[in-house]
Amino acid sequence: MKFSPLKNMKDRLTGRGAGLTDLPLCAYGKLELYKDYINLGVDDGPAAEFKAWLDRGFGMTFEEFGGRSVTIEHPWRVLMAMPGSKHYAIATVWPSADEGKLRRFPFSFFCIVPRSSLVDQPVHAVWPTLESIWVALEGHYESTLPLLNVGDFYHLFQEVILTTADAAAAETPEPSPVPSEWLARLDATGDSEFPARIGAALSELVAACREFPEEGLGLAVSVPLASDYGMGDQASIWTRAFAENLKKCSAWPTFIFPAQGQDGGGRLSLIWREVRSDDSRLLGSEIGDYDYIEDIAADAKSADATGPDASQDLGAWIAALG
Repeated sequence: MKFSPLKNMKDRLTGRGAGLTDLPLCAYGKLELYKDYINLGVDDGPAAEFKAWLDRGFGMTFEEFGGRSVTIEHPWRVLMAMPGSKHYAIATVWPSADEGKLRRFPFSFFCIVPRSSLVDQPVHAVWPTLESIWVALEGHYESTLPLLNVGDFYHLFQEVILTTADAAAAETPEPSPVPSEWLARLDATGDSEFPARIGAALSELVAACREFPEEGLGLAVSVPLASDYGMGDQASIWTRAFAENLKKCSAWPTFIFPAQGQDGGGRLSLIWREVRSDDSRLLGSEIGDYDYIEDIAADAKSADATGPDASQDLGAWIAALG
């Protein structure tokens, strides 16, 4: 049995991060070394559910997708709450194609973790462990590049087990609600009214969800990301803000965001509703006219920076935490 070089003995002994170690590596999708789909550990259970999501989201024809087929331009990281199960998929998804590039279809390395390993802990405490898993997945992808055939792929990966780096919660301080450096880097346009505009857009959304609680249960939002700022801190800031302002929003939605080193349009998608097949559009370069997510940055462009909803700018909105 092969192990990745990551190890977390402290979590094994203390129970911290239970369920986030000894994770079988799964894979699905297309690679140029083979004419058909790569299938590794996806025959049943939550891994099969994630495979099915990839099939539904990226396997449909242009016509079946209503003329809105998805093209991935760079890798994306995903932490997906699996529909109807008590598990999450931790995945990186790459743009890819089969042998000869006859058909484009993404490739993903991923693993499945129990919901209980996440939901009782704050995001900032678990994120370093998640980060170590994504880094391991992406390292394994690099190992596929020199392979010549599918037999080499299965020989190398069929028994890989991921373990996790030491990421103790006690060593991961909680970020302050609104670090000034984060706000300063959040808007690359230099618009002085941006904090007020986005604060107005968020206030309007929260007010609607409080008036119609069913909207909160079905909430999905796309929020902007700052450049050169820790992803874990940003994920913690945004999820805490929504969880505190809307009590029906848990701290652990589905997360979709660019892999490290990619700009990805500078957005983080947070999905509290059940994941849809066409949420695959969130891995595209632009969200566009997708109706099943609130694009906060786009809403902010038309928000009134001087209206009553803009009485608090973005910093004050998040700092108030409801």
